[in-house]
Amino acid sequence: MTDRAVLACPGRGSYSAGSLGSLPADHPWVMRAEQLRAGYDLEPLLSLDRAECFDPSRHLLPVHASPLIFLVSLLDAEVAVGDHTVSAVLGNSLGWYTALAAAGALPFDDAFRLVQEMAIMQQEPLPSGGPGGQVIYPLADAAWQPDPTLHAAVRAVLDAGYSTRDAGEALGLSQSRVAQLAAELA
Repeated sequence: MTDRAVLACPGRGSYSAGSLGSLPADHPWVMRAEQLRAGYDLEPLLSLDRAECFDPSRHLLPVHASPLIFLVSLLDAEVAVGDHTVSAVLGNSLGWYTALAAAGALPFDDAFRLVQEMAIMQQEPLPSGGPGGQVIYPLADAAWQPDPTLHAAVRAVLDAGYSTRDAGEALGLSQSRVAQLAAELA
């Protein structure tokens, strides 16, 4: 293999009518995604992907669109890795999370849960106090090794009442709480 490539993982809006039928039912990632998704009591992805026609009111709901895009993108990445030497992996928006899985930084289950949880929160009403936001906080040191001190800092702010969720899970916070969280982690 001599061809080098940069793998770019797309964001929301990349699953469309032309994407229908993209999921192979017998692929281990598709089967595992369906198992994980069943725990959320959501429509099976294969049912959505096998629909006779693309229905924006159904397919573009965040709880459906995000995991479909994640899974199709990850399957495309698998093909690219087989055909090329991948020099870098990047993503746009939702593609950030796909890139984490494609690069091996997150195991499949964790990446799928992250995508599905973020999609569920996109459909929930925003917390009072204005629009929400994201805090991307590194949990690795300069050598890309897990840093227990950084993990402890995140755990401390979560324990201080930011969320009842475990560290590493997506949080639904107002804009002012996101700013406060970022300040406490700085």
